[in-house]
Amino acid sequence: MRKTRIILAIMVIALLLVSGTAMAEETKVTAHDYLGEWVDQDGTTNIDVEAREEGDGYIFNIQMDEQGEDDVFTYVVWAYGCVYDEETRTMKSISRVTGTGDYESDGEEEIGDIDLEYADAEFSFDEAGKLIWSDANETADDGLAFEHTIGWMDPDYVGPGHHFVGEWNDERVSIYIQETMQNYEVTVVGSGSAFDGAFWTYTCDYDAETDSLVSNGEVAEMISYTYSEDGENYSEELVYTDGEAVFSLNEDGKLIWDDKKENAGEGRLFELASAEAVEEEPQVTGKIVEPMVPEYDFAALADGVYPVYFEAADLTDGALSLTVYSEDVFDIVDISTLEAGDALVVNGIPFAIETLERDDDILINGGLDNDGLTLRAFDEDNCWKIALEDDYSTYTERGDATVSLADGVTFTDGWNIEKEPETFTGVEAVAGAITGTDMDYFSPLNTTVRVEGGEIVEIVRAYMP
Repeated sequence: MRKTRIILAIMVIALLLVSGTAMAEETKVTAHDYLGEWVDQDGTTNIDVEAREEGDGYIFNIQMDEQGEDDVFTYVVWAYGCVYDEETRTMKSISRVTGTGDYESDGEEEIGDIDLEYADAEFSFDEAGKLIWSDANETADDGLAFEHTIGWMDPDYVGPGHHFVGEWNDERVSIYIQETMQNYEVTVVGSGSAFDGAFWTYTCDYDAETDSLVSNGEVAEMISYTYSEDGENYSEELVYTDGEAVFSLNEDGKLIWDDKKENAGEGRLFELASAEAVEEEPQVTGKIVEPMVPEYDFAALADGVYPVYFEAADLTDGALSLTVYSEDVFDIVDISTLEAGDALVVNGIPFAIETLERDDDILINGGLDNDGLTLRAFDEDNCWKIALEDDYSTYTERGDATVSLADGVTFTDGWNIEKEPETFTGVEAVAGAITGTDMDYFSPLNTTVRVEGGEIVEIVRAYMP
C-alpha cells in the first residue's frame, strides 16, 4: 500500500497528544489486534494501522482510489490519530486529516488539498472479527468490513514450525525459509557453475506429527537460469510448476531436502547459517535504578531555544501558553553506583547494564526491551543525564508555561512549502498571523521558540518532510 508521507508527518502530532494507557490483560480484543494492513471485501480501500512509540497513540491511514480517464487515479486519504479505549476495546479518534490528489498508474501520487479537523470516529471489530470504520462525518465508510491483507505478518507471530526459519547452506546450495501467518515459504537456490543454476520455490505447511515442512501445492516450481560469460545477459526458464518436497531435520539438527519430483536434494545436509533472531530477555542480577523526578521551573524559561506545542487559541493578550518539550534528554538518574548486571529504567524502558566504561562519557549497551536503542550517559557538573540514541528525533514532554511576547518578536512561518516563508514582526502582527493560521496547532516536531530575558523573541515553524 502506498504511503503518503506528508499525511503521516502531519499526523505525528496526534501521538504527542496521547497520554499513556495500560492495556487490559486477558481480553478478547487488545490494541495489538488492530495492527497491520487491512483491505475491504471488494478491494478498493486499504487501511494501514501502525502504533508509534510516543505514548499509546495509534495512526490509522485510509486510502480510497477511483480510476478516471487515461489511467489517472483520483484518491482520498484519511489519517486518524487514535487512542485505545480499554472499556469498549475500540480505537477512538482524537484528530483527523483528509487529503485528496491524483496519480498515474505508473507514477507517484500528488497531494492536493489537505484539511485538519477533529472528528468523532471509531474503529472496532464485528462478531466475525472484521474491522469496522465508523465516522459520523463520512459516507465512504458505509457498509465496509475490512480483513487483514493476504500475507500480512503479525510481528509477534511465531508459528509451530518456527525452528525451521532461517538460512541453511550446503556448499553450492542454500535454502531460505520464511514464516507467514498462513504457511512457510521455502526457496532453494543452487548454482551449477558461475554461469548457470536453478532455484525452487515452495509454500509449505507444518506437519506436527512428523515435525516437517510439507509442500502444499500452492507454489511448487523450479526455474533454471543462465548468465553469459561477460555477465551482461541473463535468462531464466520455468521448468515445472508441479513440484513436491518435504523438509525435515535429522538427529544432528541438520536440514534434509527431500525433493519428491527429481530427488535434487539427495545426499545433501544443510546447516543453519543464520536463524531469525529470537532475543532472550537478559536477567537482572543486581539492583534496579529508577530515575529521579526532574524539577523543572517553567514560571520563567531560561534563555534558549525550545521545541514547543501550542494551539492558535493559546495566544491571548500578548502571552503564549506553551507545552515545552525536551529534544533528547530523557531523565536524570544517579548512575554513579551502577555495575554490570544492574538495570536502569529510563523513560519507562528497562535497560540491563552489560558494560560500563567510566570515561568522559559512559556508554551503556543492551536492554531488557529497548528495541536496539543505546543509552548515553554524560556528566554535567556531576549531574548525570541519560539520553537515548536512535535515528530519528525524539521529543519528551516536560511541562507547561505561559510566556509573554517581546515587543519586537518575530514569527517565521515556513510550513507551506509551495511558497517562500513569511516573517511577521511585532506582537500585533505575530498574534494575527498565529491566530489566523490555516492550521490550528503547532507541533514540537516543527516549531521552536527562542526565549531571551524571560520573553519570547522569535517563533519559527518549518515544514517537516
